Amino acid sequence: METKVELNSWHELFERRGLGIGEHFGLTSLDSRNFYDVLAEQPHEHLRFRLRWYDARLAGSHLQLATGVPTSGKLTTGNRVAKWEADPKDQGHSLRQ
Repeated sequence: METKVELNSWHELFERRGLGIGEHFGLTSLDSRNFYDVLAEQPHEHLRFRLRWYDARLAGSHLQLATGVPTSGKLTTGNRVAKWEADPKDQGHSLRQ
């Protein structure tokens, strides 16, 4: 059984391609506007979403195996931290920190 975590968002894909920015109401072209100036004008709820999305993206990046082989275990969360606890039988496969 393969377990995979994927994070996909319309704003991230759009912005990565340099096409514009995801504002609180949808996707829009930057035209001559500065990305960070437009982001600063967004409602606080949207900025909070963007910060939580960034936190999730960073937390997920630390779940990649250093050895590149499957491992078994469980994901635990608490105090705004996600942590992978590998099964003892997989001791030879450490996670990248």
